[in-house]
Amino acid sequence: DFSRYTWVRFLSKKSECLEVFKKLVRGLEVDTGAQLKSVRSDCASEILGTQFSQFLDDRKGVTHWLAVPGAPEQNGVAERMNRTLMDKARSMMFNAGLAKCYWAEAASTACYLGNRTKSSSIAGHKTPFEMLYNQKPSVAHLKVFGCAAYVHDQKKAKKKLEKRAIKCLFIGYSVYSKGYRVWDLENKRLLTRRDVVFDETSFPMKKATCKKAEI
Repeated sequence: DFSRYTWVRFLSKKSECLEVFKKLVRGLEVDTGAQLKSVRSDCASEILGTQFSQFLDDRKGVTHWLAVPGAPEQNGVAERMNRTLMDKARSMMFNAGLAKCYWAEAASTACYLGNRTKSSSIAGHKTPFEMLYNQKPSVAHLKVFGCAAYVHDQKKAKKKLEKRAIKCLFIGYSVYSKGYRVWDLENKRLLTRRDVVFDETSFPMKKATCKKAEI
């Protein structure tokens, strides 16, 4: 609420919620030096489960606030951000010509960009990144979502006239390292690299289709 900084994590199934939440909390506590004091959520079954409640009980002093069913405004900041991120993700996917199977990558990138964009909800119109880390974020590395990206081919044994780059699709920024996330169009694999050359005027998937759950 204070910084408007946002984190998103994606689940394959609801049972993963607790472990993903634990990992996020541990990372934030190490990163900021602060301790978890309260949690505000809706009444989803994966959050009201015994194990989740036990985890919060074991961390003495943590308060769990629940929004009343049918009253999402009680968790207004998170609910509004969820809508904002999906609106942005949808626009980014349309612009790049991407199919719905890329929605998680688009939402993650929208979140990354939002944390580095000035917010009217913050005094002085600062960025959430600046509010949390007390320094202005760099934007020099930002690229157009869904554009063509050429990655250096790291295979050692190559003949003189063989290509040295792999044509990929730019799909976001790594959460765990300083690298770009790109999708190898030829070999159908996800890569995280720094040695990338971008063509921000070209969108490889503009007229193409993709199979469900490709990533």
